[in-house]
Amino acid sequence: MEYGSSFFPSDLMRDKQKESEIVYKQEPTVLEDDYSEELDEMTFWSLIDLIDMNQEDPVEVLICHLEKMSLQTIYAFEETLSHKLFLLDRPEHAGVDSESEEYLSPDAFLYARCAVITEGQHYFDQVVKAAAEIDLEWDAEELLEVASEAYNRKTEETFEYVSRFDYETYSNTSAWEK
Repeated sequence: MEYGSSFFPSDLMRDKQKESEIVYKQEPTVLEDDYSEELDEMTFWSLIDLIDMNQEDPVEVLICHLEKMSLQTIYAFEETLSHKLFLLDRPEHAGVDSESEEYLSPDAFLYARCAVITEGQHYFDQVVKAAAEIDLEWDAEELLEVASEAYNRKTEETFEYVSRFDYETYSNTSAWEK
């Protein structure tokens, strides 16, 4: 997709809506148990606390830990992560209003939202409650591959799970359309 000066968030929102209609019509991988359950807060944040952004591979310890857990836990981790990223997908966190014509890099905003999560529960809660702007220079993109990599190491198969929450930028349409 080419971004010119006439490209606005509303254009991307329309594109994201079309894309999500296609993706979410596909059947997600079904487990014997309820695959859409999220992890409880304590478990999710204790796993996130294993991340050390000062390391060369900051999520390796988390991946190693997660791959030893059940498949349902790996799916639940992805579900919980997706939901938290979705909650942060709001114009106030991006530092723009929903009708802004200023270009916002969808990838940079997604990776910055990942970084908020790597900072832990206390920081995440503060950002959400205060509707604080997220520093778009932050980047923790590697968090997006944690469940996929843990699943692959455990099963030697490709992770083909589609969570209930689309975490891509502008997916939280109710927040962006206000």
